[in-house]
Amino acid sequence: MPDPANDDSNLGIGGWYDPRRLIWALLPRLKRWPPILAAAGLMLGCAIGLMIAVSTWSLSATLRLVPAAQAMHVEESLDPYRVPDFHPAEVQSWFMRTSVFEKMQANERDESVDDLKGMFTVDFDREASLFQASLSGATTADDAQLLLTLFSNLVIQEAQKQVRARINADDTYYRSKAADEQRRHELAKTRLIDFRKAKAFTDVENESALRNQRLADARQMLANAEARGEALRTRKEAVLALQAQTPAEIAGGRSLRTPAELRREQLQAEERRLASVYTDINPQLVAVRAELAALDAPLTPEEVTRPDAMMPNPVAGMLDQQLTQIALDEPMVAKELEVARQRLAAAEQQLAELPPLASQFQRLAAESDASAALTRRLQARLAEIEIVHGLQGGQLQMSDAPNAAYARQRPKALKVALAGLAGAFVGFGIGCLIALGQVLVDPFLRNLTDLSLVLRAQRVERLPAPAPVIGEHRLWLQRLSEHITGNAKSAVLIPSSDARASALVARALAEQIARSGLKTLLVADAGLLGLAPGKGLSHVLDRELHPEQALVELDQRLSLLAVGDLPRVLDQVPSGHV
Repeated sequence: MPDPANDDSNLGIGGWYDPRRLIWALLPRLKRWPPILAAAGLMLGCAIGLMIAVSTWSLSATLRLVPAAQAMHVEESLDPYRVPDFHPAEVQSWFMRTSVFEKMQANERDESVDDLKGMFTVDFDREASLFQASLSGATTADDAQLLLTLFSNLVIQEAQKQVRARINADDTYYRSKAADEQRRHELAKTRLIDFRKAKAFTDVENESALRNQRLADARQMLANAEARGEALRTRKEAVLALQAQTPAEIAGGRSLRTPAELRREQLQAEERRLASVYTDINPQLVAVRAELAALDAPLTPEEVTRPDAMMPNPVAGMLDQQLTQIALDEPMVAKELEVARQRLAAAEQQLAELPPLASQFQRLAAESDASAALTRRLQARLAEIEIVHGLQGGQLQMSDAPNAAYARQRPKALKVALAGLAGAFVGFGIGCLIALGQVLVDPFLRNLTDLSLVLRAQRVERLPAPAPVIGEHRLWLQRLSEHITGNAKSAVLIPSSDARASALVARALAEQIARSGLKTLLVADAGLLGLAPGKGLSHVLDRELHPEQALVELDQRLSLLAVGDLPRVLDQVPSGHV
């Protein structure tokens, strides 16, 4: 047992309590104070209820959730515009807006805004899409009908206001978007026009066909020029070869045909022509035949060899003319060939420039078309919004109007009973608090044995301090004692099991440290101190851990203890106690 002279274990008002003794001390007090105060609260609540309670009336009305109006199709590519549906929870919040009750109070009502708000409750039937507004606390049935009708109308007006605000917001949004898109469309169209003017570009398909046709024409022109050049070279080679092959005939002259022979050929041709048209007695035909007969007379040798009867050889003149013409045609053919090659190069360059130009044109055209389509769709949406604005009235309609004939009277006896019940609960709670306060201030419920109950120590006693113990482990026990006395106020030893030898050694060590005058606490579970199990005394005895290392680890683990009730209790353990 603890020494009475040195018993400084009284922990004060904030010390540990024995739960069992606390409960046994609390039970008799709970039998007295809570029933007394509950009865007093019941009587007081009933008295207050009788003084302030009056008979009230309740009434309900039903409002239907109306689907949003929908416009007809203005643009086929768009879904028809409709006002976005409000969530039932959002619609239900309109019923309890402060502005609604402020307007109700403005109609010469004596109730405050909070009082009016407390008189109404709203429930939503999701399957039927119905809101049921209930009123309670009206003084008369007619007043209940008047209040509920006013409330329903104000809520319907609030719904119309919210729907119109949503439509106006959509109108403002789409109008702004349409104006911005119209500006983008004008800008895109201007860029497309400028590109067409700068690049002389009409359309991708037309431009592609035109440039391909230009390339085909240039190739054909080059082929024709090359063919004409080749023909001219061939012709020149043939003329030169002909001159080389018949030099004698070309160089000299000989009589080929006399003028008479030429005249005879002409007259024969004329005769054939006249004979096919006229008869033999035609004067012209007769004259031609007579001249032919005169020309058929044989020539004398002198006439044949006359200089005027000799004709130059026409082959030489023809070849000279051909060479002269070839000389004139060669520069023209060379110029035509050069022009054809230039046109071919220009056509090929234009065709090579077509893909980037076509890509740029298509991008500008796509931007213009997309902007135009979006502008048209936004304008169609604006038209639909204007249509819906004229059709939409609100999302709430009166389904079952309030009627005073269906009002229900609520007697004041129920309010009196509720007031009494509330007083009884309050009195019971106050009685419980008084009983608990009386128990907590009882000084006989706190003693030193509370520490053994809470911390599960084996015993708390005063041990005498005999002469120093000489044992096998005296050296490391002295080191541990010096370490503890130099760095800490308390030693904490945690045996893993009472059946193990280390537990017996730890208990003996605790007694030895307590005899030396130190504060010693023997705890059966490391989790009580918030520490994880680690290497302990058994590892030192089994030579698995060096004593110096054991001291270091013990110091580290003790440093992890949180500052709270447990260190405070350790400081209050008397010196020399286990």
